[in-house]
Amino acid sequence: MRWAWNACVGCFRGTRNAASMLWRRLERRPRVLRFLLALVVMIGVGVAIWLLTPEVPVPKYSDKDTTMHTIPNFQEDHIPALWTDDAYECVGWQETDSCEPEDITSRRPLETKKCDETIDQRRAGFCQVRNKTSGAILRLMVSSCHSMQHRQYTCDMARNFSEFALLAATYQHMPLATSLSLPEAQQHPPTRAILMIVYDKVLPSAYAAIRVIRDHGCTLPVEMWYRPDEMQIDDNALIQHLVADFNVHLRQIFDPRAVGFHTKPYAVYYSHFDSILLLDADNVPVRDPTYLFDDPAFVETGALFWPDYWQPPNSLFDVTSHSLLWQLLQMEFLSEFEQESGQVLINRRRAPAALNKLMYYSTHGPKLLDNLKLIWGDKDLFRLAWRNTSTAYHMMAKPPAIGGIYSYTKRIFCGLAMIQYDPQGEILFFHRNSIKLDGSPNQPQVITHIQQYRGDSRDYRVGQIISELDQESCYYIRTNRSLASGATPTYVTPIEFTPFDAVEPAAIAYSVEGRRIVEAAASGLA
Repeated sequence: MRWAWNACVGCFRGTRNAASMLWRRLERRPRVLRFLLALVVMIGVGVAIWLLTPEVPVPKYSDKDTTMHTIPNFQEDHIPALWTDDAYECVGWQETDSCEPEDITSRRPLETKKCDETIDQRRAGFCQVRNKTSGAILRLMVSSCHSMQHRQYTCDMARNFSEFALLAATYQHMPLATSLSLPEAQQHPPTRAILMIVYDKVLPSAYAAIRVIRDHGCTLPVEMWYRPDEMQIDDNALIQHLVADFNVHLRQIFDPRAVGFHTKPYAVYYSHFDSILLLDADNVPVRDPTYLFDDPAFVETGALFWPDYWQPPNSLFDVTSHSLLWQLLQMEFLSEFEQESGQVLINRRRAPAALNKLMYYSTHGPKLLDNLKLIWGDKDLFRLAWRNTSTAYHMMAKPPAIGGIYSYTKRIFCGLAMIQYDPQGEILFFHRNSIKLDGSPNQPQVITHIQQYRGDSRDYRVGQIISELDQESCYYIRTNRSLASGATPTYVTPIEFTPFDAVEPAAIAYSVEGRRIVEAAASGLA
């Protein structure tokens, strides 16, 4: 063992001698010595900061994945003609799957329910209906475990459900007056306009959008629709200012069925103009949108639609292949983006069948699309009406960008506005659909950064972050699959590095001006 001890002593002496020689060399090179000492200090400071920094809580994410990658064969029955009271009989609901996890060995018994009993969400089964004339038993409203994720229903709806598509196929909307008929046969040069729906709460925002549009040099008339039971115009100074100075034309909505989301289809159907750009009151173009009316895609199809964030594998509203929507409308499922109706461009002369279908979906009672919550509001009505009448339309190929705020400390992007492109892929619309332009004097700018996507649209996924950066909810493009080049599919750009940095501040200033006009008139100072 003595030889091992001598070896260790020799090794120690050798190491000590080497260290001593290295130190003497460093003493002769003071710059190198100072650099090494500084490096040690920096590492020590970094470790201290890391140890003393409080842990940042992980944001609460919600990815909205539906995991619906299959197209089910529900084998539902269709009826060839409307039911008669003598022929129709509801039998009840039959469950077909317990919808329990696959690893459960002992499954609960399948249930049956009476026609008036509530069927809970996430239940698989069908409504049984008997044709008393023929004796046939029909399967209606067939559902999987994923068909009705967030809503309940009963089989008492089955008769109206089965008749919905039959009535839609022959529906012809009756105008309230002959002068309000569709322009298909009218003999005049084609006319164009921007169409907007307003009520008291959105007036500052509408005023801002119109003023920004006029600043861009747009001279298109603005057809402004309102319900007289929601907004008075006789003593409304802001409305009078718009009509007198900004080529705004007022139109009233009379139909009691046209409320809420359903004011848009009404206004589109009854517009005085042939081609209309429907704009939400909180949607601000970044340039004059008039060129869209001459875009080849619009000239060819007669309709331009814009995509929402959502598509079947990633749907906030459960518009998936398993939805009862497709049985109700008797349409084949098509995997495409849902529609965002904050902007819609339509040539009304070329779409009489689609407009009739649109009015049926919007006004016909009972409103099963609403009652079953198969879509959200009006946003998909246009796409479904055009598809179900084989009327051509062009859906923008590029999914939306997102405008929002960015925390460099937390490295979190919080999306608060939808940004849409034109057919050439250039940014065109800033839609502040999360935080509205309300005209208050201290409104924050919510589009300080823009998150864009440059990957395959089929891989586009949007998620939510809950309660971050003082916001109730933030949207962000969460796709992280690298491109073939190795680049990331998303990128965030500060607004000051774009040509659009003046758009939102101008809109905010105009909304403040609009609100002051309203308040001054109300206080008798105007």
